[in-house]
Amino acid sequence: MPLVSAVGLAKSYRVGDVDVPAVRGVDFTIEAGAFVAFVRPSGSGKSTLLNMIGCLDKPGSGRLTVLDTDVATLDRRVPGTVFAQSGAGYKGRVGRPRRRLGGFRRET
Repeated sequence: MPLVSAVGLAKSYRVGDVDVPAVRGVDFTIEAGAFVAFVRPSGSGKSTLLNMIGCLDKPGSGRLTVLDTDVATLDRRVPGTVFAQSGAGYKGRVGRPRRRLGGFRRET
């Protein structure tokens, strides 16, 4: 199972009455343990792509899966945060909300 997978990923923003494409038809797969860098000129959609991978924004079209979950199906009304420790003893922890807009509880 890939960590991140994108097929035909696209995102546009509406500026006045014009649609401005930020990401157009991107396909990629990131496997566990891979080191990845998105290197493109300024204004080419890198931040938009990273916002979608980080589940901060939904794709306009195409399919983006992170840990086998379709990002387009996530509910953006409920906050969540990922906490991580670096180093050899890495343990990823996810903070899940106790209530809709309340505090977070850490799970190990």
